[in-house]
Amino acid sequence: MPNYLDTDDDGDGVATEDEDVVVSDGDPTNDDTDGDGIPNYLDTDDDGDGVATEDEDVVVSDGDPTNDDTDGDGTPNYLDTDDDGDGVATEDEDVVVSDGDPTNDDTDGDGIPNYLDTDDDGDGVATEDEDVVVSDGDPTNDDSDGDGTPNYLDTDDDGDGIDTKDEDANNDGDPTNDDDDLDGIPDYLDDKDSDGDGVPDSVDLDDDNDGIPDVIENGGDNSLDTDGDGIPDHLDTDSDGDGMTDLEESGSGAPDADGDGVIDGSDVGSGDNGLFDNLETSKDSGILNYLVIDTDGDGKRDFQDTDDDGDGVLTKDEFMLDCDGDNIPDHLDITNCDLVPDAFSPNDDGVNDTFVIPALSKYPNFKLEIYNRWGNQVYDYENRGKTSPDWWNGYSTGRLTLNDSKPVPVGTYYYIIYFNDGSRKPITGWVYLNR
Repeated sequence: MPNYLDTDDDGDGVATEDEDVVVSDGDPTNDDTDGDGIPNYLDTDDDGDGVATEDEDVVVSDGDPTNDDTDGDGTPNYLDTDDDGDGVATEDEDVVVSDGDPTNDDTDGDGIPNYLDTDDDGDGVATEDEDVVVSDGDPTNDDSDGDGTPNYLDTDDDGDGIDTKDEDANNDGDPTNDDDDLDGIPDYLDDKDSDGDGVPDSVDLDDDNDGIPDVIENGGDNSLDTDGDGIPDHLDTDSDGDGMTDLEESGSGAPDADGDGVIDGSDVGSGDNGLFDNLETSKDSGILNYLVIDTDGDGKRDFQDTDDDGDGVLTKDEFMLDCDGDNIPDHLDITNCDLVPDAFSPNDDGVNDTFVIPALSKYPNFKLEIYNRWGNQVYDYENRGKTSPDWWNGYSTGRLTLNDSKPVPVGTYYYIIYFNDGSRKPITGWVYLNR
């Protein structure tokens, strides 16, 4: 049928008279949307997006492309160079088959071709929201992990081995609002691995490899910072700031030879879930084979309790001491460490063999002098900050008195204690030595 008798000269489903859309002067001959030199009424692809005008009838599917507007921007698809309004031009959505035809390209296989799909890779992040690296309105040049596949076509945007859709920790269908480590970078773009065990923080059950799962350290609140040092508990090896590592206070017994608060070998022995295998009931079970200790039963586990034994003395003031010599450290032992013994028996029976003075546990720089009844010095000792003092064993160290290779005789001895803390005055007293 000759054009002069044809109401749709190019047979694209749009009446020739309706192709007067650019100048809108009643003359379709001067309207060329894509500027290809062919007026729309003779152009089978009016917007030059690679999709024939007649094939843009995809919303209503009534044979009329003029009422189909996928992105609802007021411009029907056949005149819209970005049909789905995702920031990627329709012609640039030809990325799977790459044959100049965007209609047969469906990256995520959901049955919706990319040029009509607002989430081309089906990862839960809208294509237009994948413009996060350059942020210029063009998602095609954003490739967070540098693997050559732009984010909007990449099912694992940060290349951490975890699909973007699986980084939706709060299960609301939107991976963009999940930020496990609160660093301002959503998990699906964050491949951070704080403890270097090969498991990204976003799926690591124990981000600092201290043997205590993050959920126990913070109850799901990654902002919890018990000691207020700016390091959240799940990344802090000493959550309560008491001078003892969380690992040591946990009760797990896991090895830590260098005392850095990180389990020895955890960088290679934490399986797929980031929790040290030897502390799980079975590899990657995520279930601990020990109970995290709460010595005083106050509801605060020791690693977050500044007074582990609840005796009123802060853990940091007694954790290196054992004032009563019972092999239970003072921070776990309710003892009266303010007393100076009035007797001891250095007879090598393993009981009360040295003159241990609990009161000095808080005075690491103390000095102790001991004299016999005649005023001769038999013992002279300066601790100089040691955590394990050399307590008097009943032998003389006096320079002018008895030989230090022989024990002093049974009797009463006079002592002087210098606290050397800058404020407390020296005290004196008597101690009876029996054998």
